[in-house]
Amino acid sequence: MEKKTLYRICTEDVNPEDTRRLIEKRFDGYTLLHGEGCWKGGEERALVIEIVTNNYRKNAENITALCRDLKDANNQNAVLVECVEIDTFLV
Repeated sequence: MEKKTLYRICTEDVNPEDTRRLIEKRFDGYTLLHGEGCWKGGEERALVIEIVTNNYRKNAENITALCRDLKDANNQNAVLVECVEIDTFLV
């Protein structure tokens, strides 16, 4: 097993083409999970972006820049970022 970092970014599910372009500008691989989000009694289409990396310090800067870009593109006050150390392996 290998130690990696999982970044999970929660944002609004708008501008799918722009979202993919912004992610692919900085990362080779990612997972998109579509769902429903709730905030202060309101509902919205939600998007969870998962990115697994092996270099925390280098990629933390790229994640922060990506989140700023997503926030601007989606006209949001903020996006949520989760950062979790994980063990990974490929089967």
